[in-house]
Amino acid sequence: MFDTRYAPAYYEDTDLAFAVRDAGRRVLYQPAARVVHDEGTTAGVDTRSGAKAHQPRNRHAFAGRWQDALAAQPPRDALPTPALLHRRQRQLLVIDESVPRPDHDSASLRLLNL
Repeated sequence: MFDTRYAPAYYEDTDLAFAVRDAGRRVLYQPAARVVHDEGTTAGVDTRSGAKAHQPRNRHAFAGRWQDALAAQPPRDALPTPALLHRRQRQLLVIDESVPRPDHDSASLRLLNL
């Protein structure tokens, strides 16, 4: 569940990932993934007004809440391992409620065979 301190927008998803990890659960991600974000299409780019005004406010709230966890993060310019970078195959992002277990259910097996 998203923390209401970030309502109506910005940092609620990142906060959730940090809270899940803080609760002792794992957050899995693909470090070599690339996301294309068309900045400003939805809410513009002016952080002084409109929905975009929540971005700097929520950045400050997030940084304050997760100060210790952020200090333990690798540098922003850290690269994934060379083994991940050399792959030329197409990739697919899958978000699911659990890690696939192909030895336990057929849905996991089908997912791994995509």
